[in-house]
Amino acid sequence: MGYNIIFTFIKLYLPGRKKNKMNEDLLVIKKNEVPAIQFNKEELIERVDEILEQHKGIIYTIEDIPEAKKVVADLRKQKKYLNSERISACKPYEAIVKQTKTDMDDVLARYDTVIQEIDTQIKESENVWKKEREDYIRETYEDVFLHEIPEKYLVCPIIKNLKIDSKWMLKSTSKKKIKDQMIEKRDKILSDINTLKCVAEEEFLSDVEQEYFKELDLNKAIKKNQSLREAKQKVLEAVEKLHYIPNMNAKLLKSNRKNTIGLFVTSLQGDFYNVLTQAIHLQCKLNNYMLNIYVSNDNSPDEIYRMIIASGVAGAIIYHEDLTGDYVKRIATVNIPMVFIDRDSKDKNISGVLVDDKLGATMAVDHLIKLGHKRIGYIHGNETGDDKHRFQGYKEMMEKNNLPIDEDIILRGYYEEALAYSEMRSMLSSGIKLPDAMFCANDEMAWGCIQALQDVGIKVPEDVSVIGYDDSTLSAYYGVPLTTVHSPIVEMGSASANELFRLLNSEGDKSGTVTKLSPTMVYRSSCGKHKERK
Repeated sequence: MGYNIIFTFIKLYLPGRKKNKMNEDLLVIKKNEVPAIQFNKEELIERVDEILEQHKGIIYTIEDIPEAKKVVADLRKQKKYLNSERISACKPYEAIVKQTKTDMDDVLARYDTVIQEIDTQIKESENVWKKEREDYIRETYEDVFLHEIPEKYLVCPIIKNLKIDSKWMLKSTSKKKIKDQMIEKRDKILSDINTLKCVAEEEFLSDVEQEYFKELDLNKAIKKNQSLREAKQKVLEAVEKLHYIPNMNAKLLKSNRKNTIGLFVTSLQGDFYNVLTQAIHLQCKLNNYMLNIYVSNDNSPDEIYRMIIASGVAGAIIYHEDLTGDYVKRIATVNIPMVFIDRDSKDKNISGVLVDDKLGATMAVDHLIKLGHKRIGYIHGNETGDDKHRFQGYKEMMEKNNLPIDEDIILRGYYEEALAYSEMRSMLSSGIKLPDAMFCANDEMAWGCIQALQDVGIKVPEDVSVIGYDDSTLSAYYGVPLTTVHSPIVEMGSASANELFRLLNSEGDKSGTVTKLSPTMVYRSSCGKHKERK
């Protein structure tokens, strides 16, 4: 007993073009008692070709893209319909459908050439437009900023990144609006720079400008000037309180040695270095030593070794993240007292001061677990000892509490806010299950993490808790005050300087000591109790 199954094809109407209509009784698949399936292939091909012929050879411009996309969507919808009907008809007869499948494939394949042709034009047009827009943004940036902003400010990452704004790559954003916004940003920067030159003392201006170009925040830069002024006043008050004005010439004659301490660091950028340097400088002032600072950001360990020898300082405090244990031992052979920051050397002749970062990370993750969070991610800094110990503390606490470590939510932000933001946005757009909380290896990355979450509508801490590390100066003033681990940077600087003074003034025992400082938790608003998601 045989019967006919008549399938109704979708009626398609394209705006502004000839109707793409397939006859309702065109696609006929006949089911017979004989184990074979027949359908009106030639008639169907004729109608499909008739529809597709309407779209061959059409040139789509950028203005036609919306319409072109509708054409492609409609054609795909037709193809999908035909394919679904094929599957439905053939399913009961899988043993005998191979030929029918082949015949129908001939029909469906006819769509691909036209779809691909239109798709290619869409992509090419969009790529051309994107390239033109990127070129315009770059040229406009150079015209607006490079000729107006002093060269010394142009090297700041935040100035370079001003030309990176995702909204400027939207077709709805006009070129005029892009240029106007750039000019507005430039004029504000120039105005802020002039303001800082008026309000900041000359000796503090460099540090104040450095603070400003972290976030282009005038208020924070002014507060930085105030804090530097207050720190200077405290030093002066301490000196006055001691009622002592050292006779440096007599001191030099008596001791027959120089009174200069060398601080060798990888950078002076960032809150950590500012606080560390100020703490060491204060102790040098109180102990009648001058402080020379040597920045060795791009120097190799060999170059650092030679730099210390050539410096001629009485003693050295060294903080260089890339120094291996072997180079630490080699540098320590230089015949001057020295203290290494953040180095736990096993050599009894080497003094070191460090923070127990593993303990700090343990406390941070423990806090998140006690709030009920189980799916906890981590954002790495650089591949340094700091990050290594913080990540180790994170892993051990997760393992101790039998919580899984998902590599999908283990990111790397290289201690930079912008990179952490980018990594978080990529993770959030990938469809990966949202973490309960994120533990970040420093506060800057934590703020980048928070911004990324908020930009896609995820609330902190209602949806995701975030915790940082270091307790930087600005961490309490973020849009969401940051829960963080306080790293005793002032204590680290003071301890390293005092240990160096001990070595300099010791007549007998000059063996090294290792001072390990403990971090503490600072609880603010970025962490909350876990809530089950619907």
